[in-house]
Amino acid sequence: MTTIRITIPELNEHTRAILQLLRTDKSINVYEEDEFLNAPKWQIEEVNKREKYLSKNPESSIDLDEALNALEKKYDL
Repeated sequence: MTTIRITIPELNEHTRAILQLLRTDKSINVYEEDEFLNAPKWQIEEVNKREKYLSKNPESSIDLDEALNALEKKYDL
């Protein structure tokens, strides 16, 4: 996963079109500043730490189904 932060000083017709196009791709998350800044600082730092770890250790990740199965097994659900 690659995280890219882009600052657009003023949205115009062209930059809005680009953002809208990016939002159509389900593999890309586009956040506007207000959305991003609503997260607590500790949470942003934790996400950044996890993204950095995963980029260096991609083999350590598991998919959602595996994670859910592990939790169901652990907690006898």
